[in-house]
Amino acid sequence: MAAAAHHPRMDPALTPEALAAQLRRPAGADAEATGARMNEANAAVNRRAIALLGVAAGQAVLEIGPGNGAFVPELLISTGSRYVGLDWSPEMVAAAQRRNAQAVAAGRARFVEGDAAALPFRDAAFDRVLSVNTLYF
Repeated sequence: MAAAAHHPRMDPALTPEALAAQLRRPAGADAEATGARMNEANAAVNRRAIALLGVAAGQAVLEIGPGNGAFVPELLISTGSRYVGLDWSPEMVAAAQRRNAQAVAAGRARFVEGDAAALPFRDAAFDRVLSVNTLYF
């Protein structure tokens, strides 16, 4: 029997409004736990979106709202592919950088704090764009 994955616990006293704010932009003491829970809740839809994206060798991928970057390795399977994750939570950007330190060090991944309403990239910089469960935010 496999050991259960350890996930930080979110504060059970969060009001619905505070929980919605955490899901929108994880911050503070609950940021890490929020990221872990989003990974669990969104795993199937993320993996399906990644499969549909069909990243080919050498392509550049932008993900809007990657959270802690849990699914980045699956986006970097193709040889020479490159990845940028844009998130407006500084805590999630830092967590994604830690989680994907090897890909960052190899120059294949980078994480940027920013807003999808004002993308800080040149036109046509990416071959593929991915965003899961972010539009309502």
